Amino acid sequence: MMCKMKAGFLITIFLAFPLSGCSGEIENDEEIEHYFLEMKNCGSRGEVNITNISLYDCQIIPLFDYFDDSGIQHKYLCSMNETVGKTEICSLKSGDLSIDEVWVAYFSTPWCTHCETTLNAYDQAIPENKMLIFNKDLDPKYSNMSSWKENASERIGRDINRPFIQAPPLASELGVTGIPMAFFIDVHGVVIDYSLGARSNVSEIENSYNAAILLENSDI
Repeated sequence: MMCKMKAGFLITIFLAFPLSGCSGEIENDEEIEHYFLEMKNCGSRGEVNITNISLYDCQIIPLFDYFDDSGIQHKYLCSMNETVGKTEICSLKSGDLSIDEVWVAYFSTPWCTHCETTLNAYDQAIPENKMLIFNKDLDPKYSNMSSWKENASERIGRDINRPFIQAPPLASELGVTGIPMAFFIDVHGVVIDYSLGARSNVSEIENSYNAAILLENSDI
């Protein structure tokens, strides 16, 4: 079930993100930090006043740099593109791959075994290389991502060949409290859809992903 939070919480969450100024001319290939204005280009959602939207509409995924259970590096970077509404164009670098379309950030924990029905559905619905699995629990006893991957695969009954990443700071910055929670992210780093709670219908999740792709493409 989709869950909407009050817009009053939006500014609190945004203040947790790094801010940067915009002085000077920015080269297209220069790595930049996210910045926030009262009005901003929200990619597929167009120009939006951030005071009039709910928490995850036009939410921006923080920049990050993590290694997964296999030691592969996953970096989320953005650069300024002056030809697309003077907004950011972001890409997910997963090892040698560069993901430049909608991808899914899936949050859960190793101890939430009842969440694995949802993980199983997402794993079947989301295309290969388009989903990262993040652990939100900062307790060291739940920080072994290889064990989580192995145990989850055993309980589900098949291999889950996705990156498992220890990322409590990222979960905190995004305001993830309940699990499982998944964010659908476009090329501007904008959350264009999200879900909180159990989901087991693979076709429904596929439809959500395809709708996110269509929404993204309508703006590019």
